[in-house]
This record gives sequence, C-alpha cells and structure tokens, in this order.
Amino acid sequence: MLALLISLFLIFLGAFMCVLPYGIRTLGILVIFAGLLVFLGGFARPGRRPSKKRRNLAAGIAAFTVIAILLLDIPIIRDARTDAQPGADYLIVFGAGLFGDQPSRSLRDRLEAAVLYLASSPQTRVIVSGGKGSDEAITEAEAMRTYLLRAGIQEDRILIEDRSTSTNENIQFSKELLQSELAGTGQEIGDLSLVVISSEYHLHRIRYLAKKAGLSVRCIAAPTSLWFLKLNYFIREIPAMAKSILFD
Repeated sequence: MLALLISLFLIFLGAFMCVLPYGIRTLGILVIFAGLLVFLGGFARPGRRPSKKRRNLAAGIAAFTVIAILLLDIPIIRDARTDAQPGADYLIVFGAGLFGDQPSRSLRDRLEAAVLYLASSPQTRVIVSGGKGSDEAITEAEAMRTYLLRAGIQEDRILIEDRSTSTNENIQFSKELLQSELAGTGQEIGDLSLVVISSEYHLHRIRYLAKKAGLSVRCIAAPTSLWFLKLNYFIREIPAMAKSILFD
C-alpha cells in the first residue's frame, strides 16, 4: 500500500510540474517515470510481498536511466563554459521564452550577460535573435531589443533577427543578416570575430550547429539563476541535441 501511495504521489506531482509555467516539464516527466518504477518494483496485492524479479527490474531500469543521463550529459557539461574575449565584431544573443511581452528568467539571464559584455566592448554590435512563439505577444528579438535599450545600449548597435523558431534557425538567419551587413564591404564572415551568448546548457548545441553552418564562434555562458531550471534544461538538452544531429 505504501508503494502505491508513493507512486501515485510522484505521478500527480510530475503531472503538476508538467503544467506549471516554469519550464520544468522534463523534470516532471522524470518524476512521473519514477512513480511508475516505484509502482513496478514495490506494489503487491494485500498480504503479498513484491516479487524480487519486479524489484530487480525496476532497480535496473532506474540505474540504466541515471547512468545514461550522466554519460550523455558529459559533452553538454564540458561545453557549458565561457571562452570569449572582449572586443568581438558581433555578439549574437539567443532568444528564450517570453511571458506575454516580458523576458522569461532564462532570457533575462542571457540579456544581463549581454549588457555586461557590450559595456566592456563598446565597438561590438549585437544581434538579438528570436521569433514569436504561439503564446508570446511580441517577438523575442523585440523584447530583447527593448531590454537592451533600457539598459543603455545604443540603438544603432542592435540588429534584429526576428524570424527564427529554433536554435538552428537562430544561427542560419543570423548568418544571413551578417552576410547582408557585409555586402559590398569586401569582408567575409570568416574575417569576423563572433561571440554568442546563451544559457550554459545550450552552448554545446550552439557550437555544433555553428560549426556545421561554417561559423567560428566563441561563447559566453549565461548562468541559469534557478537550480531546478538548470537541472531541467541540462537533461532536456539530451533529446534536443539528438534532434539537431539527426535533422538539422
């Protein structure tokens, strides 16, 4: 009976986490999965004990899941670092979600890092990259531009890429914008120093897709301010990276 109660609690908790507007759906799914494993390994009819075979199966699935997540996250964690220097020609800031027309916590983390970099590199121009989600009042790029203007960044330093709806499109459309900026100057994109800013968990995928697009970039890791969001997104990056490898 205790196993049933624990499993039901975990399943309902996970379902609740999935619908919260805080971006922790991946953690919610894992909590639901944990609840199912508790039920598999611990539930038995009244008067009987859970079978050893079922307990071992549940323990084996749980151990495999934890080890797989840890191993697959190694390259993501390895690339979650800053390796950029001040003075780049262009800075690209990757969008994240909005609440209506206001930046989410993750996006504010990225924008705060961008303001610090732009203050230290007055000649650097910045591309704010992000389109409009179905639940967003404006494009992410417009919300980012507004944030930077209020932080004192001059308007003529800000370029807008507002069509993208994925990381791959962030990179491809920002590349097109750079090519347009360089038209007639005799410069090539390869001549530019490019720095990108995104959340630390996102940088492995950005490095991979930027290299695939022929861009040489350095990265700034914007720290995720809430630990549960960081845990959620580092786990979520595993299937996101797999999708990029297979389809982008």
